[in-house]
Amino acid sequence: MEESHNKWNYWGVVAILLFLVGSPYILATYATGPDHVFGGFLLNPIDGNSYLAKMRLGLEGSWQFTLPYTSEPGEGSYLFVFYLFLGHLARTLNWSLLFTFHFARLAGAAFLTLSLYQFCKYVFASERFRWMAFTFALFGSGLGWLAFVTTGVITSDFWVAEAYPFLSAYANPHFAFGLAIQLWLLTPGKSREIRWRYGIKLAVAAMLLAEIAPFAVPVVVAIYGGLIGWRLVAKENFKADVLRLFWIGLGSAPILVYDLWIINTHPALSGWNAQNLTPSPPVWDLLISTAPASILAILAVRLYVKSAEQPQRLLIVWLVVCFVLLYVPFNLQRRFLTGYFVPVAFLAFHTIERIASNHPRRYRRLVVSLFAVSIPTNMIVLLIAVFGVLGLEPQIVLIKHESLAFEWIDENLSNESLMLAAPDTGLYLPAYSSIRVVYGHPFETLGAEEQEASVISFYSEWNQDMFSSFLIGSDVDYVFLGPRERSLGNLPIPANWQIVYENPGVVIYVVDTE
Repeated sequence: MEESHNKWNYWGVVAILLFLVGSPYILATYATGPDHVFGGFLLNPIDGNSYLAKMRLGLEGSWQFTLPYTSEPGEGSYLFVFYLFLGHLARTLNWSLLFTFHFARLAGAAFLTLSLYQFCKYVFASERFRWMAFTFALFGSGLGWLAFVTTGVITSDFWVAEAYPFLSAYANPHFAFGLAIQLWLLTPGKSREIRWRYGIKLAVAAMLLAEIAPFAVPVVVAIYGGLIGWRLVAKENFKADVLRLFWIGLGSAPILVYDLWIINTHPALSGWNAQNLTPSPPVWDLLISTAPASILAILAVRLYVKSAEQPQRLLIVWLVVCFVLLYVPFNLQRRFLTGYFVPVAFLAFHTIERIASNHPRRYRRLVVSLFAVSIPTNMIVLLIAVFGVLGLEPQIVLIKHESLAFEWIDENLSNESLMLAAPDTGLYLPAYSSIRVVYGHPFETLGAEEQEASVISFYSEWNQDMFSSFLIGSDVDYVFLGPRERSLGNLPIPANWQIVYENPGVVIYVVDTE
């Protein structure tokens, strides 16, 4: 009976999570009115549209990634295979790319919930604290809401989605699936011995993690490395952890080595990587974004560091090792935040569990207070998205005429063609059609700052010299003129440009350079 009750509790939590991370998208789809179309993304639409552009490559039958947001993408490579696979899946099932993306996101959210619960079962022996910690880790966040209300500062718990299970499930499928696999790799199997069948499972999971969320692999490796170091100091047997590291490395190393090699030797990808900067937040930001749970977590480190069992050790090592990785000089250091709120939340509840053993009547107030101040940030994130749709935020909502033009482009223009459009339009075009753009993404457009400035100058300060030096030099085939472009300036149209498509809001010209 108790096991059946737990299953109902678990599936109830899953249903609540899926409702919270799914319903805003459904609402947004129907809230834009007849003249606008929801763009499909409520959190970080810049990267969201780039994922659709990658999926489109798979939709067209490719298993190789090329940069869609630049005029010279170079040769294909085997990066972002997860999104290429989703594109192939969409083609096979005859689904739209957006539906496939969000179906995968919700499936990843369900898988993440299962992995988090299994990891929580390993960490907490007490069922009462297990359920509280599991629910808190899944739905909780930091005090960013308080910083926002009092100072207007946007802290990391509003937008660094990979650090929080809830935001991972809300943002995209690779954060959700990646964190789920990461947690599975950190949850020991039932047997203490690492037999070869279990080792193969570890290797396969590590291979998938390296493909879906490659920066989570160093986090897992660093955690097991820290556990081995702890066992060495304590003069304990560390054979099992070494074997786990071996199998994880065996599965992930080929993919990670290939990624490093291709990114550093491929001319276009090396240029993309040079401007793909994701620095970690300042320490004060990180503390606010994880408080008050982080305060209780630090207390847990002090309480358990000398007498920690294996589960507490793993959490302490995760907390400390990842904090160190976050501030190692490295262009992509923020990526090591993946799942960071999990050890913070679980260590916080270890402190609460200790308080409960000494003060059984007082700890309930602490739990209620912790939930009360840790939920608002995520609720504000959901509300901001809804108000963004209702307010027709340009990066979230398309004008209907733009959407119709994108459909025509996808059906009629070659994927080898290059189109000039305003920066916001350029973000959408490779997601909704197969055409390439001069500028569309701050990382995936080579020479992004220069190209963005050139595009804006073209529409706002057009002249004959610019026509000769920019359009001809960039081999632009088509010029897009819609509401976003008109907002930049009054573009004079040369008499020899021909209209290839027109609707009441958008005109597309074929460039005549003669």
